[in-house]
Amino acid sequence: MNPRILGIIGGLALVVALLSPYILGSSKKVEQLFEAAEILYEQNDYEDAIAKYKEALKESKKLRTNTKSIDEDFTTFVNFKIAMSYVKLAEYKDNPTHYEKALEHVEKAAQTVELAEYEEKLTYLWGYVLHKTGQQEQAIEKLTQLIENFPNSLFVEKAQEMIGQINGQLQDSEEEGTEEAILPTSLMPLWVNDLSKFEAFNKKTNRTLDIPNRLRAERQYVKAAKQYEDFADTNSSTAEEAVYALYWSGWCYYKATSDDIAILNKSCIVFQKLVDQHSDSPYIYQARERLIEIKDLKLQTARRYVNQGYTYLNQGFNQGRLETATKKARDALNIDPSYQHANTLLEEIKQKYFDQGTNYVEIEEYDKAIPLLKKVIAIDSQFKEAYCNLGRAHLKLGEFEQAITAAEKALAIDMNYECAKNIISSIDIGEN
Repeated sequence: MNPRILGIIGGLALVVALLSPYILGSSKKVEQLFEAAEILYEQNDYEDAIAKYKEALKESKKLRTNTKSIDEDFTTFVNFKIAMSYVKLAEYKDNPTHYEKALEHVEKAAQTVELAEYEEKLTYLWGYVLHKTGQQEQAIEKLTQLIENFPNSLFVEKAQEMIGQINGQLQDSEEEGTEEAILPTSLMPLWVNDLSKFEAFNKKTNRTLDIPNRLRAERQYVKAAKQYEDFADTNSSTAEEAVYALYWSGWCYYKATSDDIAILNKSCIVFQKLVDQHSDSPYIYQARERLIEIKDLKLQTARRYVNQGYTYLNQGFNQGRLETATKKARDALNIDPSYQHANTLLEEIKQKYFDQGTNYVEIEEYDKAIPLLKKVIAIDSQFKEAYCNLGRAHLKLGEFEQAITAAEKALAIDMNYECAKNIISSIDIGEN
């Protein structure tokens, strides 16, 4: 073959080799980037997740890549996840500019969406982000579109709630003499702050529910929840009415948690009751979804309390910091009794008190040791070593009754505990 032709072929081969990483893609690389993004998203590291999602999306556009194994509608899904990441950033960092970026990716996803499942999620997210960016009329349009196109969607209730909030805000800001509501009456949810719209809805349910329905509309959620709950427990209510009342009781308790997080457990109890006793009700799916949301919220709240607790713990004994750390740990356990990090925090606080209290006993500063050892016992009533050191401190101060009481409590935990026996023996010998 002509050497010149060979040279040309060789040159072309070299160019292709150099350009192939930029032209030809790798399905495996897309999958790795996507999985890395998903992990970062789950870890709440949304900025890095966005970067990885974008890398995965860029790689997927190259030749010879196949993303069907990851998701049937990969481009739409990734843009949706990027939008969700920006929404999370906006909420966690209290930075509304991220909503604008979220809106960009929602619109991109909407251009490629193929699956009804994603169209449903995108429509709701679109309305939500429009609401957050102050585009209220467009938000209502998107949310109404969701209600009309996906009437069985789990997002319908949230969409109705948001429409009600938007409509209430718009009505509050309307110029005097303008009475027409933005939202059609036929779509007006029960909680919208316009009591004149309730007549049509009250006809759909037992009239005895008028009062809690109105309280819910007025956002008096705790009062409404209690009335719904009481109604559900009465013998006069039918099964259908009881389910209705239980659902809205749980919903109102859930809404009230913005004012009092402890009410979250009440919401959980009511929804769980609905799930356990009325598994065939039309509200079962919404109730289960709420329980998942409550679980996530409880976890987030407990995590926040524990993080705050560690901040106080690291500040040591100054200005009651350990007392505050203890309270934060207990608050976390009140919200989520299964949150083990709260127990770990309590264990570290207990140990800090114990070490300092024991140190005071060893250097004979017994007055300082006693309150610290009592705090240990308040955290762990089965800590025999704390009772022993408390007894030793009382013994050295000549407070024999208190010393015996502490020793006896240690022996109640371990009847063969030598330290406690020695305290009692020392007192008996001294008295003889």
